[in-house]
Amino acid sequence: MKLAFVSQTWPENATVEFAGSSVQVYYLVQEFARRGHDVLLILTHQVDPIPSHYPNLLIQTAPIVSGLRNHLGKSWQRFILDSLSKFQPDIVYQRGKLPESVACGAYCKQHNALFVWLSNSDESGKPHKFLTKRRQHPASNPIRQAGRIAEAIVADRRIEQSIRTAGMVIAQNSYQADLLRKNFGMQPIIAGSGHSIPPLAERTQGGEISVLWLANVTPVKQPLLFIELSETLSGTLLNFTMAGAMHNKELREDIQQRTALLPKFNLVGHVPFHQSNALFQSADIFTNTSSSEGLPNTLLQACIHGLPIVSLKNDPDNLIKNQGFGIVANSMPEFTDAVRYLAEDHQARIEMGRKGRKFAEEHYDIRLLVDKLTTLFQQELARRNGVDTAA
Repeated sequence: MKLAFVSQTWPENATVEFAGSSVQVYYLVQEFARRGHDVLLILTHQVDPIPSHYPNLLIQTAPIVSGLRNHLGKSWQRFILDSLSKFQPDIVYQRGKLPESVACGAYCKQHNALFVWLSNSDESGKPHKFLTKRRQHPASNPIRQAGRIAEAIVADRRIEQSIRTAGMVIAQNSYQADLLRKNFGMQPIIAGSGHSIPPLAERTQGGEISVLWLANVTPVKQPLLFIELSETLSGTLLNFTMAGAMHNKELREDIQQRTALLPKFNLVGHVPFHQSNALFQSADIFTNTSSSEGLPNTLLQACIHGLPIVSLKNDPDNLIKNQGFGIVANSMPEFTDAVRYLAEDHQARIEMGRKGRKFAEEHYDIRLLVDKLTTLFQQELARRNGVDTAA
């Protein structure tokens, strides 16, 4: 197969902020290339060039532009279309409702290629993504805000029209699949995420307990709730670590001011992707405070490293509860009590961590995910070519 992936950044590059979608593409392109497939990766928000470690993996970077108007403009869209046309992939893979969706959909329509589109969060299943953002964060100037609203309406319409043309739609969980069916009439396939799974380091009993929060510091991740947890438990033997890019000035200043008064709080800031595993290896408990998630990579990393998870209200497909690798709290008092309980019970931490690791090995090994995707892609390509795969 010839596969093209359109993503935003390369997580290994320490100078850039990266999202979960980029992490998944990072693993996928390398595994497909390792198996001998011809792979093109187009990165649309990558400043520095990325060398390829596989002769059959071509990595290109698109021109850096800003704003919806420029990303939907002819010049930027043409770059992606021309790159795809030169490579001539059978399959184009793209995650999330983005301007990139427009170029991918257009190429696949023109060349009869398979457009594989994936939801990258619960918000992907809801309509009017950019219009909602503009209304939530209005410009101070009414004229400018009116222009931003008009621009968002156009962007949403073009992007949603494009993703409706996808020949294969993949959701991270059943909730996202339900949203896509309800709001866009799609029939998604549910496929989880994949990671490289390293050997599990043994955890010893004794000493202070380390509680980890790792995500990009944005309002949807609700980092201030982790600060509140740290303040409530500041008189205990717990250490708290918060890591993640902090581009939101208001949140950054608030966090810096409040954590400066906490004696056992480590504010790390942006962590290069290749260093994030070290944070999980040195922690005892992982916490999640996000208000909306799909299947966060950090949750999978916690499972891979045998960490129990305490999540505030968020439990994709009830995995944490049903599989027993953590605690889902319905309120801040419950959230605090759950962290306190795990901090005091070494055996509970070990048992939950063991269940998480086992679940990750059985369901989230990148090799298993690529096995599944390869079968799905080959079946769909064969169907398009009139081949009976059931024979």
